[in-house]
Parts: sequence; C-alpha cells; structure tokens
Amino acid sequence: MTMRNDTHSFIAGIFAVLLSGCDSTEAPPADIDASCRDLLLRRCDAVEIPSDVVSACHDLFLRRITFAERCTGPVAAPSAADEQAFVDRCAGIATAPGVTLTSLDIKACADQMDTSPCLGGGVFPPCIGHSGDLLYPEHDKKGSFAPGEVCFADVQCDSGYCDHSVFENCGVCKRARANGESCGDAMDLCAFGGCTGGTCQPAGKPLGADCTTHGIECQPALYCKVDKCVPRDPAGAPCDGSTYCADGLSCLSGVCTKLAADGAACADDVTCASSWCNAGTCTSRPTGLTEGEDCSKGFCRADLLCDESQVCTAPMYLPEGAACTSANFPKVMCTPGLYCHEPCSPGMGCQEGVCRPPPQPGENCTPNADCGPGARCEGFDPTDLTKGVCMKLGGVGEACPCVFDLACVSGVCVAYGACQ
Repeated sequence: MTMRNDTHSFIAGIFAVLLSGCDSTEAPPADIDASCRDLLLRRCDAVEIPSDVVSACHDLFLRRITFAERCTGPVAAPSAADEQAFVDRCAGIATAPGVTLTSLDIKACADQMDTSPCLGGGVFPPCIGHSGDLLYPEHDKKGSFAPGEVCFADVQCDSGYCDHSVFENCGVCKRARANGESCGDAMDLCAFGGCTGGTCQPAGKPLGADCTTHGIECQPALYCKVDKCVPRDPAGAPCDGSTYCADGLSCLSGVCTKLAADGAACADDVTCASSWCNAGTCTSRPTGLTEGEDCSKGFCRADLLCDESQVCTAPMYLPEGAACTSANFPKVMCTPGLYCHEPCSPGMGCQEGVCRPPPQPGENCTPNADCGPGARCEGFDPTDLTKGVCMKLGGVGEACPCVFDLACVSGVCVAYGACQ
C-alpha cells in the first residue's frame, strides 16, 4: 500500500523536530513526511556503524537461516545480496536515532535462534520481526524518543511503542497504558485491548454485560454464563462443562486446578501445562521432528506431516504440469514454488487443477488473488478472473509500491535503517 501525495506532504516534517532535539512537546510536528524521509534516508558519510554491530547482525542472519532449516525444512541458499541487505538493515536499525540497542542485544537474539523451540512454519523467536521492526518488535526494548516524536521502529521509543495506526512507514511514539489506566490523551496508547470511556479495557464485553450463552464475546478473564459476562472461576472452585476456569487452570475431577509446569512430577498428561507427562515429569513436547521420527508426543518440522502411523512423513510433491486438487492437500501437493491452479466459476464448481508457477507481473492473478514473489494482485473480481492482474512491486531504488520489508519514501522504495 502506498501513501497518497497529501499524506506524504503531511508526513514530511516530524523528523526536523527530532533532529533539533525539541523540548518535551508531545504534539506531532505538522509535517511528518520530511521527518520520516530524513529518519529513513540517513547519509552514509554521516553514519558510523560500529564493527561489532555489523558482525553481530551477520551472525544473526546466519543463525536465522539455521533456525529456518531446523524448523521449516531445507531453504534455498540466500544470495550474497540478500545477506548484505539483511546485515545493512539490521545494523542501520540498531544504530538509528533513538535506538539504544548494542551488539550484545543482537547477539542475545541470535542465541534465541539456537535455543528456541520451533514455533511453526516461517515463525521466528519474538526478538525478530519485519520491516522497521526487524529487531525486538515485542516492545521489550526501549529507546530514547519521547511521546510525540516520529519513529519507524518500536525500539526508538522510550515506551517501546511506535504507533503506526495512521502512517504507513513512520509513526509517532506513544505512552503505553495498561488496562485500567487513563487513555484520554492523544499520546496515550492502550498496550492491550482498546480505549473505552477514557480507560484502557481488554477486548470484549465487560463484567455484567449481556452476552450469548457460551459465546466468546466477553473479555478474556470473563465468560458468558446465563447471558451475562461473569469472572472465570479461580483455583479450587467447582467446575463442569458449563463453566470456565481462569487462565492457567483446568477443570480436573470437577475442580479448577493449576496445571503443573515443566519439571514437576505428574501421573497424567492432563495435569501438565504442556499436556505431556513424560516418565513421571511434565515436559514440553519436542518440536521440529525430522522425517521418520515418532510424532505421537511431538510436532514434525513444518514441511512434514504426522501420518496415520504417527510418523513424520514428507508429502508427495507433484511436478509442473501435473494434475492436482486441493482435496488431497496436504498429503499431495505441488512442488514448492508451484501452486495448484483450479479454475472455478459460480454454479459450475471447480475444475481439476494443474500445478503451475505463480503468475508474474502482467499476468492474471490466481483464483485466490495471489501472485508470484515481488508482485501483488490488482483489480481482482472473483466473478471474472480475467480482471485481476499481477503488478510488480518495487525493490530498493525503484518506484512504489514496494515489496514487503521496504519503505516508500517520496515515491521511492528504500530499506529501513540503511544509509543512502
């Protein structure tokens, strides 16, 4: 998505305030675009990036690849250009204005790649994100920018929160408010839930509100009982199929009971938070199991299946041009890099598909409005598949709209944090 020209004009001035070291004014500057542009487009001759930061970013890139192979399966070898782009972005963000990260923080993230269990295909430990929030996107690392200052990453703000709700590339640092705290000021941001009646509240209906029996519309600490939102039951309370125990508890033998953590003694799977009692001890289930391993008590690598005999098995991959159907997925699927093209039409259903490469710029989108890497679908109409056309997305230095992870500044795609 690109910003309109009027948005560009508005967004152009906040960075001037940042660089001038303005006092504690909390109102965003009138022109955010110039500030955003200057924040993203730092001159290379004005940026000195410590060698230990560059080295740490390089190590993070390599261990990120190792993590992906361990948890997702074999990946295509990254090009030298891909590696350099990651290192430049990582180092640029780590040394951007307002950021207080050091090489030790980057190393700590790399260490997580070695120790973290697999979290699902394409999911990395929480210290790794995307775009401007590549490093520590979970608000656990704080910067030095005060509320009202322009930012492109959470790690630039002293609250750990850069609000991107209005602007695409840059945002404004906000004060993080917990549930129950006031949120009436423009610089307040509810870290969880939303601002209701001037107070931060969890998502969902509050205590005592009308609800649908056994519905899920109540706040997380509540449940719907006899058409009203009521508190979930505490440890020791009686429970049955019509009641809900509080988080961390389970209804065991008719009583809300705290589940045992890993390492605790156990006699049954249901007493463990991990749902696995292994030889009398609560234990996390293993992840990233490889082909041929027993998956009855663990999870296969993301590219494998746990078959009927409880063994991790690779799916059958079909070559380009082979007949395919989504009904056989995921046991039988097109080779990675291909997709099953199944033409469908209203009233006619779907025809047998064929494995083919994803459409490139200028070609019609898939029936699911998808395109190949570096392109997006424009003008899609499910009733007329000839209308949707894949449009090329810009790389670094090319016209917007941009590929994922790049920023659009004054109509040109740039890398977050990298000097120009």
